[in-house]
Amino acid sequence: MFMGKKEREPFPAAAKTLLWIRVLNQLGAYALAFLAVLTGPELAPAALASFGIAALISRWMGAFLLDRMPPRTVLTFGLGLTGLSLLALAAARTPPHMLGAVVLVGLAFASSHAARNGSSRRNDAGGLPPPCSG
Repeated sequence: MFMGKKEREPFPAAAKTLLWIRVLNQLGAYALAFLAVLTGPELAPAALASFGIAALISRWMGAFLLDRMPPRTVLTFGLGLTGLSLLALAAARTPPHMLGAVVLVGLAFASSHAARNGSSRRNDAGGLPPPCSG
């Protein structure tokens, strides 16, 4: 039994920030599952194909950037662009705007994944620790 109150150690600000970024990133990934519903039946095939092609290009772009920049910088850049592009997708109202936003989401979305995956293979001072499996 505890006889007194135990004080909690404060959660580090960097850990709180990382937690919120991961939550927002996962919400964005969840929202992408509804991309076909969002764009409608006539635009869905073009939107899904555009996203897939942009995501492939983004993987290559992320690997290219990882060769030239620290993983933390590429990851931050990718996550920031993912958030901005998801906001653009939410604001898009016309089919051309939707397709443009879908391409931006695809380009930004996979680059952060490339940085996370590539950072576990790098062993330099600027790298991130390997991701936890689970």
